[in-house]
Amino acid sequence: MKLNFMGISVRHEDSFMIERPVGFGDNLLLIFLTDAIVWKGEVQTAVGPGSFMVYRKGSEQKYGAAGKTYANHYIHFEGDEEMMDEIGLWTDTPGYLQNTEEIENLLRLLSREQISDEDYHQENESLLLQLIIRKMAENQCEQKSDRRENKHLEELTALRSEMYSTPGKFRSISELAGAVNLSLSYFQALYSDYFGVSCYEDLLNARMKSGREFLINSEMSVREIANLCGYESDTCFMRCFKKREGMTPTEYRNSRNRILMKIL
Repeated sequence: MKLNFMGISVRHEDSFMIERPVGFGDNLLLIFLTDAIVWKGEVQTAVGPGSFMVYRKGSEQKYGAAGKTYANHYIHFEGDEEMMDEIGLWTDTPGYLQNTEEIENLLRLLSREQISDEDYHQENESLLLQLIIRKMAENQCEQKSDRRENKHLEELTALRSEMYSTPGKFRSISELAGAVNLSLSYFQALYSDYFGVSCYEDLLNARMKSGREFLINSEMSVREIANLCGYESDTCFMRCFKKREGMTPTEYRNSRNRILMKIL
């Protein structure tokens, strides 16, 4: 293996994002030190500190900040593709490290070799790089369960319950993200990861659910119901309702009333 260049604890602002459709011309190892977002095609995934990505040469690279700051370690290197396959290293998909301290100690050694002018420093670089890749494969795991992620899950679960009980309280996805003090992009990625549905789609589901209940169980006007469900106007509510339910709110209310009359 050959080290091209590397960076340790590199920091950027909250607007930081890298987008390379065909990579950088070599392999790239990233170890995230802060919350971040990675993309694979149109799918975005929220990752936290201790997560990593190994992009193979030629693979799309798209990742960036999720909060107020962003930091990572990175290594650009020429790799042994067969060795990475043989040891089962995850590539082009996020992974998590059980022991980041061990990897960071090796990274510091590699960084010192990079600036050394001693004999055999290139051979040492290659050996350390191979050891880092092997150690990463040894302690990678599918998911990282820590207090930070548990806290987010608890907060988002409570927020989702509140959204379904009072959808009119939240007029936008930005308001939902603000309620748990997360950036919009990171909030959306976390929400999809935890609940298997986009926040936007879930908010629409919550609004429609409340709309149907109000239409059946109350005598409120469509305009009043639209407001309680979080819509700026009854026209917008009626358009969305018909698109999802196949009939206008009034038609839905009348059809349910006819069914009830038959039962009675």
